[in-house]
Amino acid sequence: KPIQRLSASETHWLTRATVEEVREFLAARTPEDAVDALLDLAYFAIGGLYRMGLTPEMAEACFTAVHEANMRKKPGVKPSRPQDGSIVDAIKPNDFVPPEVQIRKILGG
Repeated sequence: KPIQRLSASETHWLTRATVEEVREFLAARTPEDAVDALLDLAYFAIGGLYRMGLTPEMAEACFTAVHEANMRKKPGVKPSRPQDGSIVDAIKPNDFVPPEVQIRKILGG
């Protein structure tokens, strides 16, 4: 199966499913409820990758590319995000290479 965007109906379904999990996370009253919601969110995201045609190996390689790019970011304050000072954000350094470059290679583009 070629790698492709989800159809409009699949995109709509996946969006509704992930938004429902975000709402469950926001409503969580216990750590167990929060963990369940976050892992369900990850489960739907991985399922979306599968529906797009990614193999498990491709999904893992893409995750690694995103993770490595994020780990190159530096602690700081992102002006576009409201902050109360309690959370440190991750800022892209000047030489930041977005993960899409590596993802394109992984997907065969």
